[in-house]
Amino acid sequence: MVEEFNIEDAENFDVSKLEEFETSSGIDVYQYEGKQVPIEAIRIEKILSKYGPDGKQLPPGGEILQPVLKVETTPVFKGKNSKGEDFELRASEIFSLKIRKDDKGIDRIGWSHHEKGALNRFLKKMRVKHPKELVGKLVLLSTRLGKEDSVFLGFVKE
Repeated sequence: MVEEFNIEDAENFDVSKLEEFETSSGIDVYQYEGKQVPIEAIRIEKILSKYGPDGKQLPPGGEILQPVLKVETTPVFKGKNSKGEDFELRASEIFSLKIRKDDKGIDRIGWSHHEKGALNRFLKKMRVKHPKELVGKLVLLSTRLGKEDSVFLGFVKE
């Protein structure tokens, strides 16, 4: 018999009853490493960050919403998931953005021009001056490990 897990009673749950769940899509993303694919879209998203607007780490437990620029390729794979729904696999990367007040007190958004700024370095590598010029440019796909043995498909940024 399967015992239902209750978060309120987690301390009393029998550890021997832990189960391993399949977390991947079943796609071997390593097969796409080293391929060149065009960038299809760029957009601003917001993520929870452990770093403040000044780039310094927040106190333990602190998180704030930060804007990022998500750069995404054309699909490298199209298929169906375990529920029979269509899905696409794309490579993507995110880059930090900054919010600054101008001399009139209006919030403006942009990226760091600092030589160590990730987006600035990526724009130079791609030989463009503005993120809007990235669409259509070819990137070299790469993989990186995430938490819990997950593998992400991204691209070479430097």
